Amino acid sequence: MATMLQKFPSSVSTLNDYNALYPDWTQREVSTGVYTVPVGGMMTRQPVSVGGSGSSYIYGFVDSNYKPAMSKEECLKFTAEALTLAMERDGSSGGVVRLAVISEQGVERQVILGNQLPKFSTV
Repeated sequence: MATMLQKFPSSVSTLNDYNALYPDWTQREVSTGVYTVPVGGMMTRQPVSVGGSGSSYIYGFVDSNYKPAMSKEECLKFTAEALTLAMERDGSSGGVVRLAVISEQGVERQVILGNQLPKFSTV
């Protein structure tokens, strides 16, 4: 993890400038979760975490819908829905969801364009 943090662009002056999430996966031990580095800078490992400008809008959704040991498909659906809900309320978020699945086979990337995002009624 320390090696990865050293590779951040020099434009990021300190860990206090951003909130970051990092996947937890090693070949020796398959585990689930993320390492989160909140604005304060302390890195912790958690089963699920949210961060970024839209995160304050989705805590209830995450608390209600996250389940341990979700299948890959369930996890992708959960993540796409959470990001979509955050983007609907957050003026700083873009209109596309980029997902990545990290496994022993490598990294599988998926892009969901705005017209393909889940639909929610936010009236």
